[in-house]
Amino acid sequence: PDVREVHTLQRGRADGLGSVRRIDWRTRLPYRLNIEVEAVEVVHHQRLRARARGELRGEGLWLLRADGARTDVTYVWRVELAKPWMRALAPLLAPLFRWNHAAVMRAGGAGLARHLGAVMQV
Repeated sequence: PDVREVHTLQRGRADGLGSVRRIDWRTRLPYRLNIEVEAVEVVHHQRLRARARGELRGEGLWLLRADGARTDVTYVWRVELAKPWMRALAPLLAPLFRWNHAAVMRAGGAGLARHLGAVMQV
């Protein structure tokens, strides 16, 4: 629900490798983020690695593991802030930024679970 728009900038291969998408995110706080995400590694049904650039810079890694009838997903997101005001205020606002990120990710997880007809377990 917090993804406002996604634009495909580069299609990439059939498995998604090399694809680049610009994502416009809204947040619980009064700012939005625009990032470009490029798929840099795709291992079918196991792993997806992406590089982020724009207002956040870094890398994301999704690990998928079959667990009976379910799929366990672990997501690691290591980024740095590119907006100067965010970097300057990060030491003071870190708890608020963490709360904001957790709220956006929780909403996204719930939306994905609904889309898949699944139950989200945290």
